[in-house]
Amino acid sequence: MNDAGTFYRIVGAGPRECDEPNAPSCFNGTCTGYPANLLECRDPSGSTEVALLTRGGLATNPTAYATLCITVSVVIQAGIFFFLGPLADYGGSRKKTLLGTSWMGASFCIISLAINAENFTIGMLVCVITNVCFGVSGVMMNAFLPKIVAALPEVRAAQGKEREEIESMRSTEISARGFAWGYVAGVIGIILCIPLVALLPEILAYQLCMVIVGIWWAAWMIPVALRLLPRPGSPLPENKTVCTVASSSFLATFRELCALPRSGFYLLLWAFFSDGVFLVGSIGGLYANSRVDWGCFPKTYGVLAVFILVPLFAAGFNVLYQKIAQWFRVPPERMLQWTLVVIGLVVPIWGFAGIATGLDVIIVAVIWGAHMGPMQAFSRSVFASLIPPGKESAFFALYELTNRGSSWLGPLILTVSVAATNQYTYAFVYVLVVCLGGAFFLSFIDMKKGHKAAIERGRTSVALATPSIVLNPVAP
Repeated sequence: MNDAGTFYRIVGAGPRECDEPNAPSCFNGTCTGYPANLLECRDPSGSTEVALLTRGGLATNPTAYATLCITVSVVIQAGIFFFLGPLADYGGSRKKTLLGTSWMGASFCIISLAINAENFTIGMLVCVITNVCFGVSGVMMNAFLPKIVAALPEVRAAQGKEREEIESMRSTEISARGFAWGYVAGVIGIILCIPLVALLPEILAYQLCMVIVGIWWAAWMIPVALRLLPRPGSPLPENKTVCTVASSSFLATFRELCALPRSGFYLLLWAFFSDGVFLVGSIGGLYANSRVDWGCFPKTYGVLAVFILVPLFAAGFNVLYQKIAQWFRVPPERMLQWTLVVIGLVVPIWGFAGIATGLDVIIVAVIWGAHMGPMQAFSRSVFASLIPPGKESAFFALYELTNRGSSWLGPLILTVSVAATNQYTYAFVYVLVVCLGGAFFLSFIDMKKGHKAAIERGRTSVALATPSIVLNPVAP
């Protein structure tokens, strides 16, 4: 970019077609617009590489700006979880919060159609709001898991150790299948976007894809609104404001967590290893879009292939690993350790060796997706067993709060690494340390004792009604 703010790229706005000898480039021809590759941004003479910077108050390259948006959004998420998490355990707030945040997030996905090169800073606002809404809706969905499991006939009929084993098995099964179907739905949404990417200009295609995401998100909340019954909870205390109830409830939940050291230690581990696992997705997307040589294969289709393969393998391995755990009676925490070891070794080692081609990206993405999906399912199942009955929303809010509260660290390391060195090395080191460290320290948590302690703690609290039927085939 020169002093006048003009961007230079290959004429035609697309990738080089196999580096044809006569293909114009920024060495012998320039045009306004954005570079197809960050490394192709040069001065008008074509002799000196120039750092591509975003315009406005923050002078940073687009990769660093993107990770900065993620960092800001997760910091704000932490504050939102503080208030909404505990409140969702009162009355029917859980379902209302799930629907409200989902439809709001979907609306802002659609609003992204108005974002363009001139007002790209609005993208940060959209990123923050949609990310916050997605996180809160996830808390509410996760909080239904223990109640769905507890309502199953075979769980209600069992007692003692047998009940614990059935609860663990069914919780893992429901969690794994839930994530699997979620990933399949995501793939269908991506497939709907393929014609747009193939036929329309890149920016417009991305905008319309965001619109499809918003419509898809909003549409699938309709059956949730019709069939999922709200879990009845105690009413809000009289003469109390939302802020005071949220603050007191959060502090009470934190005190209960302190009384459950195994649950607290697991949350601490989750905060770090989840950040490392999800950071791989950020690295991969940015790496594939800006650093990788896709050769004769168009970059857009390569990135699209990654977006399809990752959720497909996540869905497939969710089901496969759940079956393996069921067949060999492997507890979810051991399966969780396995997924962390694979991610913590394969991705960083391959990164250090050099992810240079599109094929490298696809292979690493497939391995990561195949273990990232099961990691989420097994982790949710493990934590569900460590929650006192009646405190599901509040504890899953802490679950997300610890994740979001630390997830600024990985993107920040990535931002600093890219901005200062133009390399991703430190981010790969971070992934290796937190994933392998999480797998190692999980061995020190006695999950059975943690589950019993949570049940006993729940019995000391005010008993909350548990619906015998969670899903109603007829609209209420």
